[in-house]
Amino acid sequence: MQELPEKIYIISDEKIRAEQIQSLIHNSVKSAIDVAILNTSHFDTPGNFPDNALYIIDLVSTNEPSGLLISKVKGDQPGRKILALHIYRSAMLINPLYNMGINGYLYYNSSKEELMSAIKNIYKGKRHIPKFQWFA
Repeated sequence: MQELPEKIYIISDEKIRAEQIQSLIHNSVKSAIDVAILNTSHFDTPGNFPDNALYIIDLVSTNEPSGLLISKVKGDQPGRKILALHIYRSAMLINPLYNMGINGYLYYNSSKEELMSAIKNIYKGKRHIPKFQWFA
């Protein structure tokens, strides 16, 4: 099984932040991964995007409510893999995101190693839970 996805979409309404995440990914892998940046308006019709890609949603840098955006990305494909980034450090705030359908969560300012570990875990079908938090 391949360790990394061939395609990653970064969903953010803040171009500079999205480019930083894109650069972190490109600088972390030896293989070619296509990493595209999309703003939230691209997900009015999510059927145009592949189901086997990984979707990174930078929830701090989007202009839509988290639940609505997660729902849009999932569309009619509940198997789509989503990694959410946000400033939360509390299970009370993070666990609802898992209930909405994300596969992994990272703190907004995570390291390159944490980001790549989360991408690999999620792509392999595992849940990625941040190390700083105890989950019930």
